Amino acid sequence: MRKVLIIFCSVMFLEAVIGISQYVLQESLGLRFFGEPVINSHILGVAKVDFMNMKFLRSYGTFSHPNIFAGYLVFAIFSIMYLFRSFPKMSSFFVLVFLIALFLTFSRTGLIAFVIGAFVFSLFVVKKLNRWKLLKISLLILGVAMLFLFLIKGFPLFIERINSIDAESLRYRVMYLVIGFAMFFQNPFGVGVGNFTDVMQNFSILKLFPWEIQPVHNIFVLSLAELGMIGFAALVSLFVYLFVYSFKKKNPFFIAICFMLLVLGSFDHYLFTLYQGQALFWLSICALYPFKNSLSDIEFLPSI
Repeated sequence: MRKVLIIFCSVMFLEAVIGISQYVLQESLGLRFFGEPVINSHILGVAKVDFMNMKFLRSYGTFSHPNIFAGYLVFAIFSIMYLFRSFPKMSSFFVLVFLIALFLTFSRTGLIAFVIGAFVFSLFVVKKLNRWKLLKISLLILGVAMLFLFLIKGFPLFIERINSIDAESLRYRVMYLVIGFAMFFQNPFGVGVGNFTDVMQNFSILKLFPWEIQPVHNIFVLSLAELGMIGFAALVSLFVYLFVYSFKKKNPFFIAICFMLLVLGSFDHYLFTLYQGQALFWLSICALYPFKNSLSDIEFLPSI
């Protein structure tokens, strides 16, 4: 798994560079061969940030949506922490680039997953490592990232995105939750895998437009609606097992990844509904097992 993570982080570094370049240029780079979507700040349906009556493109990388890109970046940041011991200087630089790219996705879900995972991770690591050393490294990386955002004029957009509440998006998320629960109460054993969007109109009071046909943005409610009580119980059992296993091993990498999956799954559906999300979900779970079982081996922070 160590070699897999090295390859994964190397690829994600290229993805981060692509994402940063997309924001700077405000359009795609023409990398259709690698799966890059055709995007710019003027195309309808492309994820953008509104600021002072202008629209700014969010970073996509070669993913189908910035939120998915953000999920991969969060996993890449936690993964690179495992490699600190072997590649201290390079890993610090990778974390910096990943963090900048994560900011430029303007994904609130991704940022929440990163903050919670990093906080839990630090609670365990600080007990083993010098807390001032950890704080110094974290502040240095964060400071350089913020400086870069200032230089490319992305910091005001980032603050606006964090502070703003998208009433339309919130309304849709609540509507999908209501439809999901209504679907479960009428079908306790589910409507079948992948059938949520096919039958959701039957459980909606309002007539849905084609662009409103989306899965509920919560994998737990989605499993409840599509797989019923049995599928929901299996999913909850899986998460309970992962958390118990992670805390039993007392490994901060395990715990950070578990919280990342919990946050991403609670606020979006792509972990189950899109191939790129499914790959991230199972890659994250597989990454829990090959690591060291003790904090005694975690001496990865570089000297500054």
